[in-house]
Amino acid sequence: MSTRKIAKYDNTFKDRHDAYKGHGTHVAGIAAGRKSTYGSSDETGDADGIARDAKIHFLDLKMGSGGMSDPGASRWFESIYNGGRGAKVMNGSWGRSGRPYSSHCANYDGALFENDDVVMVTSAGNKGDGGPRTIKNPGDCKNTFAVGLTRSSGTTGGDSQVLNWSAKGPTADGRAKPDILAPGYAVLSANSNPYRTNECDSSGGTRSSSGTSMAAPVVAGLAALTRQYFINGYYPNGYQSYGQGFEPQASLVKAVLMNGAQAVKAGQGIDSTRPHDSIQNMGQVNLITSLPLDGANKINAIVVNGKDIADQASDEMVIRVDMTECDEASISVTMAYTDPAAFPGCGSCLVNDLDLTLTDEHGVKYYPNGLSKEDTKNSAERIRLNSVSHNQKFLVKVKASNLSRQSQKYSLVATGCIKEESFVTPTEEPTQLPTYLPTNDPTGEPTSSPTNSPTDYPTGGPTQSPASTEQTAESRLSTSSVPTTKEPAQTATTMAPRRNPIYNGWPDLIP
Repeated sequence: MSTRKIAKYDNTFKDRHDAYKGHGTHVAGIAAGRKSTYGSSDETGDADGIARDAKIHFLDLKMGSGGMSDPGASRWFESIYNGGRGAKVMNGSWGRSGRPYSSHCANYDGALFENDDVVMVTSAGNKGDGGPRTIKNPGDCKNTFAVGLTRSSGTTGGDSQVLNWSAKGPTADGRAKPDILAPGYAVLSANSNPYRTNECDSSGGTRSSSGTSMAAPVVAGLAALTRQYFINGYYPNGYQSYGQGFEPQASLVKAVLMNGAQAVKAGQGIDSTRPHDSIQNMGQVNLITSLPLDGANKINAIVVNGKDIADQASDEMVIRVDMTECDEASISVTMAYTDPAAFPGCGSCLVNDLDLTLTDEHGVKYYPNGLSKEDTKNSAERIRLNSVSHNQKFLVKVKASNLSRQSQKYSLVATGCIKEESFVTPTEEPTQLPTYLPTNDPTGEPTSSPTNSPTDYPTGGPTQSPASTEQTAESRLSTSSVPTTKEPAQTATTMAPRRNPIYNGWPDLIP
């Protein structure tokens, strides 16, 4: 890759080049590569990255076949974030052994809490065949976005399977990991070759490889596109509206990607898997089911970006199902926040506890993450209902149950055929639900609750994507069945988003 792509190459720790068939070049190409033949742009999209017109800030952590140097959180942010003037999406396709929630994790969580506009994507690791709790740090930190591995069939992702060697959760203190899955098997991307420059063609400029190292940059590229969606004013209508743009918090970007993620099937060696388990958690990322995009889907979205909530306070929003111009029968609501760092070795590492609930008109309350009660372990919570009716109303509630400080920022996204009725921040805990919710109890609290948590997905597998799935991330990945070797995660890659027009259904990042 030439200077048309690289914003900066930091070789403070190692050298200024990648080895033949180097790991870092391949990872960077998946996230933001753009195929070039003799220095010109190739518009076919073959071997292009997800955010193909983003710039890359490359932090070299490895020399040839030698060991890797972890620069630590402070060096990462000094080099890459640069006081907010640098990249806002970081990808670390590497991992290291360490005791549960080490000082290493505390440092990364602290840096991400202080710089809460930065999304740090990490690979989950390739040791999943060793059983549960096989995710290494920084993937098992609270504020990093750990990505597991799927193998996709075709471009729709409808037959995607999570592979057995994709590292599994939970963490030692019971937090859900990996956060999300992405295609990472036989991915075609850039190949480093010391004997060739400024070229990326079929005679040696590209190669296929597999691993969570390949899945992570898929999510990093999608995170960059999601940021650009909001910055360029595509929210809320799905097309660019000047003057509507805003800078999204990292928690909003993560909430969007988790909210639209879809269930996958169990691959060879896995007996079974379902959403929110230690194998797939939120499922496989899919932008087409994550945000409205004119001409590509028919869903609405409501977002809350980095809103402060005080300790013991509640935020409430009423949403109404409106299928007048929309035909999506499900709704999905996800809340996420960037939690302060915990003490190393913590037995329960969540510091600030926010709780998400959804209550219907009959007083039935739904809880997140497949639970039948509040989630007190995770900083990301999702509720999905697969069958809703026109004009049905729901109360979305976020409560600050236990904070270590006066307030905590959170983000929220709700998608489906929905409209917002109201958003209120009560000055104190409400004594009853809104009047549209019937109740037979004098206290006003709902008198019934579901015996089971809502089913995330219908029986028989994941919800199929719309017909326009050629615009999803999977379309940029090779479906070749050529076997490849699992590679260890080693190299850090980052992207600096740029403003741009629409390309192939989703915003590209053009300098």
